[in-house]
Amino acid sequence: MMRTMAMTRRMRRGGALAVTAVCLATMTLATPATAAPGIPSVKAHDVVVRSNVDHAQVGERIWLSVSGLPNIATVTVQKRTLTRTTAAIAPTDQATTTYQPKGKWRKVGDKHQVKGGDVKLHVRVAGPAQYRVVVRGKATFKSKLVNVPTFSVNKTLEERQGELVSKLGTATTKVRTLSKTKVRKIKGPHRGVKAVRWQAFKEGSIIEVTKGDKVRSWVVLGTLGQSYRKAGGPTSSWGLPKADAQCGLLQAGCVQSFTARTAYSSTRTTSAVTSKFKGKVGEVDAAMRSWLGYRVTYANNTSTPIQRWMGSSAAWCGYFQTWGFHASGNADLLPPKKKLIPFPNMRSTAKRAMKTSSKPKIGALAFVRTQRGREAGHVGFVTAVTKTSIRLLHGNTTGNGKVPRGHRGVVETWVPRSTAAFYAYPQY
Repeated sequence: MMRTMAMTRRMRRGGALAVTAVCLATMTLATPATAAPGIPSVKAHDVVVRSNVDHAQVGERIWLSVSGLPNIATVTVQKRTLTRTTAAIAPTDQATTTYQPKGKWRKVGDKHQVKGGDVKLHVRVAGPAQYRVVVRGKATFKSKLVNVPTFSVNKTLEERQGELVSKLGTATTKVRTLSKTKVRKIKGPHRGVKAVRWQAFKEGSIIEVTKGDKVRSWVVLGTLGQSYRKAGGPTSSWGLPKADAQCGLLQAGCVQSFTARTAYSSTRTTSAVTSKFKGKVGEVDAAMRSWLGYRVTYANNTSTPIQRWMGSSAAWCGYFQTWGFHASGNADLLPPKKKLIPFPNMRSTAKRAMKTSSKPKIGALAFVRTQRGREAGHVGFVTAVTKTSIRLLHGNTTGNGKVPRGHRGVVETWVPRSTAAFYAYPQY
């Protein structure tokens, strides 16, 4: 694929950030091409932003590096969608693709507190998008724009290694190819997978998956990568990665989907926490599971990390649920955070703004009565359902004796279905 790509360097005066903009007003497509080199940086007032690639496949993780930051600042990545239009141009009938920004700017991941110097921000590509970096310190800086288009071209293990050599470190194994027998035994749905190659590195692994005529290579890094390799890699109970991890979440969190598991890690975890559920339900579930076993005494039950994050010392059962959605990168599945403080507001907001029902299902929020005949006074995340009971993953509870006397904590317990006042369904 021949590409004609104009790259412009722009600088904003008056203290604003600068970043290389990849201008994609016209792009000629003919035959497949390999990945282009990283975008060069543009400097303005000693603050530099650069991306490690100028295009990506959907599901790939890219890095935006910011250097020369002020001593104290908050850094956030924002994005908006790029719409793609392809048309043939006479007389050669070559396909020309144009990109135009659409919609509002939306925050990507969590905000980052920095003390000057350099920071690397992680973005998982969901489609063609335009990115910018916002830095708030004594003044607010908004960077120039970076356009990152997406291409459905094959990308091998070796090509991903070339892009991420500084992130992966040195190879610790040779490239391994799974036998056809092992491919058939991979856990989770993997219909159409013809071949799997993978290689371990000091900081993670690359797994190349050939499905039909498509070749995709996904990276598993950091704590997730260590746990994945320890579990056995592609032949483990996790199965194959379905995309790169989404990182830059609360508490430096990362979440990644596999064919048979969803994995989560953060500064709270020394190894990956996994969920048997898939998709967004699995992401939320895995993030919440990272808190299982947390305990707090009654005396300190107004200043937990969850309450400090919410900015409220009120009962935190609902705050824990809110944290799980935000920490997994799924804040948009719930009403705005400020409308969920305190619990009575969460209960009324859920009734008003979310789909509700009397029927439980996995991933729903169960608003349960703590006293017979009373309105719901507690909420938990439904992880299993039987004819008579529901299993809840929930916080700020004694867990029917599972939490030591004088404490409250995060547990997973069964409760009678009759205790549920109603169920609220996030829009997964």
